[in-house]
Amino acid sequence: MKNKLLITTLSLFLISCSNKNNESNNDWKDCPLSENITLTTISMVNENIGYVAGVPEAQIKTIVSFDTWPPDTLLLMPNKYVSLDYKIEVFSAYATLYKTTDGGNNWTAISTPFKSGFKDIQFITETDGFAITNYDGVYKTTDGGHNWDLIANNYIQWYRGHSTVLDKLYFIDNNNGFLLNKEGLVLRTSNGGASWDCISIFYLESSSGTITQHFNTIFDGEIMDVWFSNNSNAGYLYTQKKMYCSKDKGKTWSVIYESEQYDINLTVFVDAHTIYLPLKGIKTSNGGSSWENFKFEEFGEEIISLNDKEFYHFARYKNSLTKTNIGSSVDKQIMTLDRNDRIEEMVFSTENIGFIIGDNGMILKYHKNL
Repeated sequence: MKNKLLITTLSLFLISCSNKNNESNNDWKDCPLSENITLTTISMVNENIGYVAGVPEAQIKTIVSFDTWPPDTLLLMPNKYVSLDYKIEVFSAYATLYKTTDGGNNWTAISTPFKSGFKDIQFITETDGFAITNYDGVYKTTDGGHNWDLIANNYIQWYRGHSTVLDKLYFIDNNNGFLLNKEGLVLRTSNGGASWDCISIFYLESSSGTITQHFNTIFDGEIMDVWFSNNSNAGYLYTQKKMYCSKDKGKTWSVIYESEQYDINLTVFVDAHTIYLPLKGIKTSNGGSSWENFKFEEFGEEIISLNDKEFYHFARYKNSLTKTNIGSSVDKQIMTLDRNDRIEEMVFSTENIGFIIGDNGMILKYHKNL
C-alpha cells in the first residue's frame, strides 16, 4: 500500500452515558460526546463493539482548494479509472474516531491523521475497517484505527476534465466492497481496496450541461444506496427508478423492479428476501420475484427495520421518532427526544440495541426494556 500513515491511539477521555432517561420513553438514554462534533457516521461490529466519527465544528467553514485538473486526454474507459491528487488548506483540528467496547455506554477517542472529517465508516471486525473522508481520501485500517492505508482518492476524473466526488462506501466483507456516489459512479474491489474496477458510470455532461457520453453503464439513474444481507452473496442497489439484485457479491446485476416515477428512493431492507418500497406502497418477500401491495400509514425521511414487523421512522430535523408494529394490528408509538439536535443516522446492532447520532456530539442509545 502507498501513503502509509502511522499514528498513535490517544485515550483522551471516556464519555459515559447519562443516568437521565428520556421521560417520554425510558428505553432511550443520552450518551453524548463531550466534544462539539457533528457525528455523521456509525458502524457497530456487534452489540458491544462499535465506532462513531464525524466532523469537528471548527472545520465546517474551511474552504478547500484544488490543484489544476490533468489535460483532457485522460479518459475513464470501462473497467479503468483515474484518481487525482489534490491539496487542502490546513485545518485547526484533526478528525477523531470514537470506539466503544461496552455497547455504547462509554466511548474512547482515537486520534486520526485526517483533517477533513469523516463521511462514512464501516468496520467488518473490531480491527478491520474502512473510512471515506471529505477530502483526505478513502482509507483502510487493520488495527482498529491506529494506522491507515490510502486505498483511493476522493476525487475521480472520468472524462475530459469532468470530475466527481465519492460519497459512500459499502463492504460485504474484508475483500469485497464498493465506492459510489449519486452521480452514478460505482467502483468495485474484490481484494480489499488494492485495486478497483469501474462497473458503472451513468452519465457525463458537457460544459453546456447536455448529456454527451455513456461509458459502461449498468445502473441507470441517480444511485441512492447499496445493501447486502449478512452472511450472504445476495445484495441490492437502487436508483430513484430501478432496483437491481446481485447474487454473486456484486459481480453481476439484474433489474428486479422498475418504476415509471422517481419514487423508490425510500427503501427498507429487512433481509435478503424482504423489501419494502413505502412510496410505492408495495413489498416483496421473495427478493423481487413478485410484489404485493402494502402501505405504511405514515413514514419519515428514513425507515429502519428491526425485523419484518417493527420499524422506526424519523426525520432529521425533528426531535421525535415513530415506532410502528405491523403485526395483527398496527401499533404506533411516538417518542419525543430530549435533544433538539439534527439526527444524522440510526442503526441497530440487534433488535434490542440501537443508536442515534447527530449534531453536537449526540449519541442516544436504545435498549429494549432497559
